[in-house]
Amino acid sequence: SLAMRGGRMGAWSLNMVTREVWWSRELEELFGLEPGGFEGSQTGFRRFVHDDDKERIDGIVDEAIASGRDYVMEFRFKHADGSWRWMDGRGRGIYGPDGSPRWLYGIGIDITERKVAEESDQLLVRLDDEVRSLLAAEAITQTAARVLGGHLEVNRCAYATVHADEDTFDLSGNYTRGTHSIVGRYRFRQFGAECLRLMRGGEPYIVTDSRRDPRVDAEDRIAYQQTAIRAVICVPVRKSGQFVAGMAVHTLEPRQWTAPEVELLQRVASRCWESLERARVQRERATLLEAAEAANRAKDEFLAMLGHELRNPLSPILTALQLMKLRGDDSSLRERVVIERQVTHLTRLVDDLLDVSRIARGKVELKTAIIELPEIVTRAIEVASPLLEQRTQTLAIEAPRTGLAVDADPARLTQVISNLLTNASKHTAPGGHITVSMGAEQGEAVLRVRDNGVGIAAEVLPRVFDLFVQGGQAIDRAEGGLGLGLTIVRSLTERHGGSVSAHSDGPGTGSEFVVRLPLASTPVAAPAVPEHSGRAVAPSLASHARVLIVDDNVDAAEMLAHALKLNGHHTWVAHDGPEALRQAAIARPSAAFLDIGLPVMDGYELAARLREIPGLEAIRLVAVTGYGQESDRQRSAAAGFHHHLVKPVNLDEVVAVLDGLASDAST
Repeated sequence: SLAMRGGRMGAWSLNMVTREVWWSRELEELFGLEPGGFEGSQTGFRRFVHDDDKERIDGIVDEAIASGRDYVMEFRFKHADGSWRWMDGRGRGIYGPDGSPRWLYGIGIDITERKVAEESDQLLVRLDDEVRSLLAAEAITQTAARVLGGHLEVNRCAYATVHADEDTFDLSGNYTRGTHSIVGRYRFRQFGAECLRLMRGGEPYIVTDSRRDPRVDAEDRIAYQQTAIRAVICVPVRKSGQFVAGMAVHTLEPRQWTAPEVELLQRVASRCWESLERARVQRERATLLEAAEAANRAKDEFLAMLGHELRNPLSPILTALQLMKLRGDDSSLRERVVIERQVTHLTRLVDDLLDVSRIARGKVELKTAIIELPEIVTRAIEVASPLLEQRTQTLAIEAPRTGLAVDADPARLTQVISNLLTNASKHTAPGGHITVSMGAEQGEAVLRVRDNGVGIAAEVLPRVFDLFVQGGQAIDRAEGGLGLGLTIVRSLTERHGGSVSAHSDGPGTGSEFVVRLPLASTPVAAPAVPEHSGRAVAPSLASHARVLIVDDNVDAAEMLAHALKLNGHHTWVAHDGPEALRQAAIARPSAAFLDIGLPVMDGYELAARLREIPGLEAIRLVAVTGYGQESDRQRSAAAGFHHHLVKPVNLDEVVAVLDGLASDAST
């Protein structure tokens, strides 16, 4: 008997002939019955079983008798106090000589605690699934109240956010069934001093019947009547020693709450608070991310505008220098060379500034091809040679002819190597020596750029590729630069799947930069031999082109027009869209060089309006602008421009574009 009670189980038997049923005292206790309270029949037993389980139980027992096997089943039964509980039923048959069943006997085990725990866990999993993607606080509390309120079959479930005074609270997430909503602001003391004391103390407040509970006096009962609360469980949520939230379930009728129900409410309240905190953090993160993206966009727009504004004045300066060169005026040759070098330097600084922004945001698209590394080095030397010559530095190349094929973007890899050469030149004294060596090591193409310059201090070496870091820069900043070149080197090298490192034994010992790139798995393809079509090439009409130049920078427009006239072209100049349309209607140009950032109407609109003029449907369009990002090039191409030139434009480049346009028009 002690073992039976300790295991919350009881015995039973059924006489299959008389249909009489016997229950042990322990089994009657599990059902909440007084001794002898069970009527002793199958009908009496079935009255306790949940309607949804009766048919299933009958099927299990009938199948067990027919097969002669034992059975195990779980079912819900109604306790004498009106609550539903769970039982594990196990039975075995005793059969006569003819095989017919004579007796069934077995045990019943109360498994309510286990089943409630399982259901609670399942409910928490369901709750987590439903609120995981929610960010709005109201949606989270509403979902938690609905899930828990429906599970406990209460009339109301609500979540409360508690104020700093640990008395005032705002009720939200209100689930109701058969009663009204009470969303709003309240105070715990309205529901009794004991309610406030327990909440502040971190203990649940449980009322089975507010009309009979001695802790609820006549004044307190007013709040219970106004909110239609007859029975309630209210649990506090404490975090970091503070009473921060609470959750409650209400019924319209008295109710005997169970310990598992109280525990479940506590767990849901805690989960709800955690979900709200998670959502709050995500909302704050999203706000910060949105602000960061807005700042990034503003920075990009500023850099684009800065590049445009810096390039605009450079364009007429460079064109004027090239005009002086065309005229053969050598009286100011030295000054002209200085100005041209400084314009080139300033242009490079602007390009670096915009490049590092694009690379940092992953906006650089690589156009790769299989190419020999020595070929790229040759291109890079061409870029860096003016600086090397200016500083009278010697350059040695150590490289095999072939066998160093890499899959790379030729333009970007040229930029990497020319940046390294420029960096070496800037930090090496005039007359110094720079060595470029190449080789293959363990499946990688390895490029080394060594110099005998100022070297790199040990404390700077780990940061030498960081943005704006300039190791060894003198106070006069004679070498110039913004500290962007090596940052671009690292970013572009890593985009190619490679790595770059810097080495130096300290100041005065020179430095070495090592670039490692994966060797290409296939060799460089032989260049295709073009087939001769036998068709005569149309003569170039570039020397007689009719060109419209539109730029609100008067100097830039006039200088370009003058330069093109010296090359035999006929030019017309306008400084805004309406003026350009008037000029075009008269001049009938075959090509137009348009600035994009024009007043009145921008270059895109002007391009479309020019094509609407009868006879100019096929006009060749060239964008000449300070905006040089990839998105700018894509937009001009989409608008129908045939070329996109970034200021400051080189006169040779302009002439080459005109030659190309004339050839296209003639074929």
